[in-house]
Amino acid sequence: MKPNFSLRTVLWTLLHVLWLEAGLSDDLAWLGRDLMREAVQHAWSEELKAECGWEDEGQAMLELALRAPRKAEKRWQRLMDTDGLIGRWDKKTNTFKLFKSSRGW
Repeated sequence: MKPNFSLRTVLWTLLHVLWLEAGLSDDLAWLGRDLMREAVQHAWSEELKAECGWEDEGQAMLELALRAPRKAEKRWQRLMDTDGLIGRWDKKTNTFKLFKSSRGW
């Protein structure tokens, strides 16, 4: 029987646990985990994937979150809300609107 997980899943799950042990709040650790997952699953730019921990196994994310938790939360939430800076949810139309300059679309 094949295991029902990938190395990627293991990485963001493991980092979530390590970030909690390092002293991050539960909410910030979950946000970081979710951000890391979204970056790769939604094929964000290589630059954003690097910012989201894929080149250093989350080390810079942890350092930022420990040094400046509010700054980390604000940046990470912005990336989540805009799906990697490509658009935003329009509450009036109940649709996701792409920014005009996003990824050349």
